[in-house]
Amino acid sequence: MNFHLKLNNEKLQSLNGQLDYVNEALNQKDIEAWELREFKEVKEATELEIEETKSLINRIKAIA
Repeated sequence: MNFHLKLNNEKLQSLNGQLDYVNEALNQKDIEAWELREFKEVKEATELEIEETKSLINRIKAIA
């Protein structure tokens, strides 16, 4: 497997884990308003990075 492909697949797994953690945090009942804002920002950034990483993986696969 291509080194860059492996690296980005591992990054994607990590990002999915981060997204799972953020979603769990957002489902907490006792979350403060400022924490809610912070977690929502992290969620949006993580979702964007996931899409970018998926796109990169597809480009790597196309040239490999």
